Amino acid sequence: MPLVAVVAGLRVESWSMPEDEWSALKSSYRTTGLTMSCGQPGVPKTSSLGLQFFAHKLKADCQLHEGGETPEHLRAKAIVAEVARELGWKSTVEFMGPDREWIADVLLERGNIKLAIEIQWSAQTEADFVRRQARYTNAELECRWLVSEKNLTNAQRVPNHAIAGTADELRISVPGRPGRTEDIALSEGFARLLRGDVRSRVEVATRQLHVSTAMARCWRPECNQWLSLWHLEAVQLETRCGHALALSKLGGYRPWLVERSEIRVEDSVRSAISRSGLPSPIRYEVRTSKQVDRTYAAQICPSCGVLQGDGHVAAMARNWTVYEIPHRERLPLDPGLLRLDHLCEDQGHGRCEPPSALPARGLDQFPVEDMWWLQVGTYEAEQLPERKGSKRR
Repeated sequence: MPLVAVVAGLRVESWSMPEDEWSALKSSYRTTGLTMSCGQPGVPKTSSLGLQFFAHKLKADCQLHEGGETPEHLRAKAIVAEVARELGWKSTVEFMGPDREWIADVLLERGNIKLAIEIQWSAQTEADFVRRQARYTNAELECRWLVSEKNLTNAQRVPNHAIAGTADELRISVPGRPGRTEDIALSEGFARLLRGDVRSRVEVATRQLHVSTAMARCWRPECNQWLSLWHLEAVQLETRCGHALALSKLGGYRPWLVERSEIRVEDSVRSAISRSGLPSPIRYEVRTSKQVDRTYAAQICPSCGVLQGDGHVAAMARNWTVYEIPHRERLPLDPGLLRLDHLCEDQGHGRCEPPSALPARGLDQFPVEDMWWLQVGTYEAEQLPERKGSKRR
């Protein structure tokens, strides 16, 4: 059930033809000739819902059109083409591949960008999604799929968005604010995607550090001073487009690591703890422990400079508390940690940069160890206690 045919040497789009012209075509096509995009003769028809389309003649053997097309499929193609044209794209419905090896539902072009849109309403296997996606990759085309809910599992290996509804009212699921998905009209949602309103990564600024601390005594008898053990729990972030996120560590404190994120923020943390009512903070330093025969980034007593040992830290520390510490310096975050599909709207600071504008991973990326995840919202933490005798200003 294609939407495009060649009539008297001219390419015709069925859905956009005025009703009187469509009626005239249905009366004259036998004389003028009507050829489908696959090269076979076709027939103009109108569905019970009033949708104008072309159909193969009986007993046609077409290998290009992948199965029958539902009214929802046909309407989705028309909406995609119309929206793209309104936004300044050249859109070709049922674009024919080289040597008629395949037909794309809609091909969008603007400048050097070529984007194939495939609508898959009827059920399709995962292998067919992968096979058809490979055809576009081989043709050096990007391809995105609009798939019905029944295809969501099988379409996981190709870029896709879910569509649902009826031919009269088609809807699409697209990312909204971070952590949310919005189910909106296909025309609005597809326009949002084409305008670049949905970004797949966030560009962030650091607002606070969230640090777990615990009081302990130096194990060395000659010292035995109170000290504040600490490690990084989370980093509070704000996206360029105004959303609050937190980069949170999974699994707590991991011992015996050679590299630690804590070293990158040590100056801010130690300075804040030193001004508070907590004992002097440890510092991190790469040392070799003869007792465990390891070299690692160890916690060092601020009074005597002795390595405390991660085993000692785990055994002796009690009452870990998470405090918030201001930190406005930019951290070189690994772009891989910042993947988050979201509606990116300018809140006065511009929108998040597209992925291609973000820096590639380097040797100084943060974090350097552990497992981290991007949490939507604000990470809860307490204020550092004031030093006795100090006055809040």
